[in-house]
Amino acid sequence: GPIKVKDKYHTYIAEPLSLEDGQKGNLLLVIDMAIAYDLIQNSAGLGATGETVLGQQVGQDILIINELRNSTAPPLSLDISIGSSKAIPIQNAIQKKESGSGIVSDYRDQEVLAVWRYIPELNWGIDVKMDKTEVLKPVTILRRSLSIFLGVTTFSIFLMSYLLAMTIVGRVVDLSNVVSELANGEYAHWSLIKEGGYDE
Repeated sequence: GPIKVKDKYHTYIAEPLSLEDGQKGNLLLVIDMAIAYDLIQNSAGLGATGETVLGQQVGQDILIINELRNSTAPPLSLDISIGSSKAIPIQNAIQKKESGSGIVSDYRDQEVLAVWRYIPELNWGIDVKMDKTEVLKPVTILRRSLSIFLGVTTFSIFLMSYLLAMTIVGRVVDLSNVVSELANGEYAHWSLIKEGGYDE
């Protein structure tokens, strides 16, 4: 999962390497999480309280990966105990490995209207939510607000999870191909690796 290095957040993916001469090692892919953060921090269309939450399971907790709009906690500093009454959307996404929507409690223990999804390629969960009080106000446009919110967030969450997965998984596939070529004695991409072509 992501870690902080010199005020920047990265995620690391390692790939084992075996060469024809028997030497073994690992290649390390470093991905700058600023790409993902820029994508999910956009709160356009989410009103005053809406936000996106990205999390992963660490032991018996769920670690919130990104900066939150409604919290002063920095990325990677907020843990939610699995089984607690808080952060139900992200718990459902990660623990149950499911997609869904509903009115549930968020990490602040506030009732929210949320849409959530599991990202199997990364073993992460993502949810987009807005406070119930904001969604239901004013009552005269409730149906329209709910339809627009659910439509926009459902589309957004599928798009964000796809882009996140493709951004990271695509680089892993490239790295695996390079590893295979190196293992077979083909060094065409070696200069690219040394120059940082697969870094961040």
